[in-house]
Amino acid sequence: MSMHHLAGVLVLAGGTAARMGGVSKPDVMVAGKRLLDHALAEISRTAPRARIVVVAPPEVSVPPSVIRILEDPPFGGPLAGYAAGFHALTIDEGALVAFMTCDAPLSARLFPALLEAFEAESCDGAVPVQHTPEGDILQLTQGIYRSEFLQDVMRDHVRNKSLRRAFSDAHLVGVPDQSQCGFDVDTWEEVATLEEYLLSDDGREARSDL
Repeated sequence: MSMHHLAGVLVLAGGTAARMGGVSKPDVMVAGKRLLDHALAEISRTAPRARIVVVAPPEVSVPPSVIRILEDPPFGGPLAGYAAGFHALTIDEGALVAFMTCDAPLSARLFPALLEAFEAESCDGAVPVQHTPEGDILQLTQGIYRSEFLQDVMRDHVRNKSLRRAFSDAHLVGVPDQSQCGFDVDTWEEVATLEEYLLSDDGREARSDL
């Protein structure tokens, strides 16, 4: 069991969802709940003490306990969104902060394994690794990072700057996503796949185990 815990979780819930006809992606219903609500429920199970910041436009509703903010001006890219969310947090130096996106709502299930990586070595962050036919991919939008590292990265210009470029000098530990909890929902077909999983025996068992 990791001795570390998450102080904050930043969830991106904006964007244009161009591949889904421009719908509000956080409000897409899957198995009876919004994508965003699935993500928030997963966070509450794996990081119950964490402050949650949702980066989303005002029309996306959030629970009273959740902070909502949006980068100004909007559509500045993921790094700008995470920077707005990070600066809305009040946390101590040395705290750990997780990144998420509403369209990968099950990625919070990776938090325990990522936190374990901080026990093994000193690093700026721990990031899931997804195995694909094209090679291994670091999922930076699903990582956990030290607050002082984020403070340093987000001190400079962040608008329209890629996460990969901003984090290029970071000491990151890759943690294999063996259960594929970082599954991303970008199309209506993937919505159907996620719904089928959530309604399956495996999906129900995974929720009850957390």
